[in-house]
Amino acid sequence: FLCNTRYPEELGNGLAVRAVVEIRGKKYAVYSAHLELYATPKQRMAQLKRIFDDADDLGHPAIIGGDFNFIAEGRSSRTSRFIKGQGFDDPFGDKKESTINDRLTDFAHVIFPSGGALDRLLSRGVMPRKHRVLDSVKASDHYPLMAEYYL
Repeated sequence: FLCNTRYPEELGNGLAVRAVVEIRGKKYAVYSAHLELYATPKQRMAQLKRIFDDADDLGHPAIIGGDFNFIAEGRSSRTSRFIKGQGFDDPFGDKKESTINDRLTDFAHVIFPSGGALDRLLSRGVMPRKHRVLDSVKASDHYPLMAEYYL
């Protein structure tokens, strides 16, 4: 699955890839997504919805990770309600943990002056056991995320 090499123009230029993996006889859909930075919030939500729809069509437990390019605003935000409404857990977004490595880029301060959780690991059908931002790894303008799940 590739959410088109590019989304239709009305959705912007994000992308996602999917793999289906089998662990102990059970299949899981695992996605890597990069939603467009310059898209409108509505376009990014539509990009994310397209991934959710693909996961619905497959019917497997799903994990979606990547750069969502919108700031987590806690559990009560519109975006969080949308994600929860699709049945996904969002531990990084719920806690508003910063995933921006502002030591490597001034660009992040221009677009997201307060820092924030642009990167997420969403899951449905698998429960997150523990998660953390690997803020000691400084190889990018985003810190890597790590999560363990109960399978």
